[in-house]
Amino acid sequence: MHVVASRPSYVSEADIPPAVLESQRAAFAAKVQLLASRTCGVAHCRTQAAALKKPAGVEAQMVTGQLSKWQAEVCLLNQPYLLNDAATAKACCVANCRPVP
Repeated sequence: MHVVASRPSYVSEADIPPAVLESQRAAFAAKVQLLASRTCGVAHCRTQAAALKKPAGVEAQMVTGQLSKWQAEVCLLNQPYLLNDAATAKACCVANCRPVP
């Protein structure tokens, strides 16, 4: 039931091809750079741009965080379990004594 509802692309993080990971990392890095350079008058953009006026390491941490969030969305074992949002699918499998890769 969980697999049908969440439609994961991969079972675990190890199953994600390196080329896909790098393309996602590049996309997130470009997004962070775009947000840092935007100077439109919208309050939302100003807040994000102000948040990006930090040391260079923060931008890398933002990209890593976005990549981790993306992996949690596309990997079955990292997704919140459908019947219990507090646990991941992997934790529920372990709790029910089913082998997990």
